[in-house]
Amino acid sequence: MQSETLRSAERFDFDFDELVSWLEIMAGQELDLAPPLGEKKRRRRLKSIVYITLHGEIEHNRKEDNITLAGRHDDLTKPNQNGIDGLNEISTWGYAELVRLGNLIEFAGVIIDPNRRGRGHSHHLIERAIERWRQDAILHRTNPPLSVGNRLDLFCYTRHAGLSKALLRAGFEQRPAVRHWSRLWLVRSAVAPLPFSTQFSLISNRLFRVVKIIFSEPKRIIHQAKHLSNYQLYTFDDTNTSAK
Repeated sequence: MQSETLRSAERFDFDFDELVSWLEIMAGQELDLAPPLGEKKRRRRLKSIVYITLHGEIEHNRKEDNITLAGRHDDLTKPNQNGIDGLNEISTWGYAELVRLGNLIEFAGVIIDPNRRGRGHSHHLIERAIERWRQDAILHRTNPPLSVGNRLDLFCYTRHAGLSKALLRAGFEQRPAVRHWSRLWLVRSAVAPLPFSTQFSLISNRLFRVVKIIFSEPKRIIHQAKHLSNYQLYTFDDTNTSAK
């Protein structure tokens, strides 16, 4: 099955149920994200997409970070409702997705546990996402080997300053909002530089989300609409980086 092929190697190094529970908790807390799916739907979705995780042992009262990609299954515990609390445990604390939209790949769904933000961990996610993007032929729907010429372009659409800084540091370029025929040249749009097929997929996904939760979670819709104009587009050009 394709979904089995897409699964990251590191997925077998930690508790899948713990990841599902953590994502549901984070989706409930973070209004910028899509709403919780429920654990059954979340499991089904994770088995059909490409995602990257950061997880590892967290030791109480330690200032330095101990980032590991694998842990002891007998020590795994689920995070509490306020995220990781700093006690001795092995837990997921970072997550991102690589999603194909039209003829591009979006780096999306970035989550860092609230208690571990502000330490540059999003840069680790970006580095691993770029590595996966460079190597995963199934993600690009092409035959290996992958090269600069046959990889689909990578982009990220975000409003968060910390993530924006990490994207620029990793080699992404911020694209200015422009007027485009897709907006009848009336308004500037951050997504206008993207191909129309990608714009359509991006907007369709957001509209579907709005329709789905407009009555059940009006607070989330109001929050996302309020900050919509703050989102910026970042694109990655592999020809400008030294690693190919």
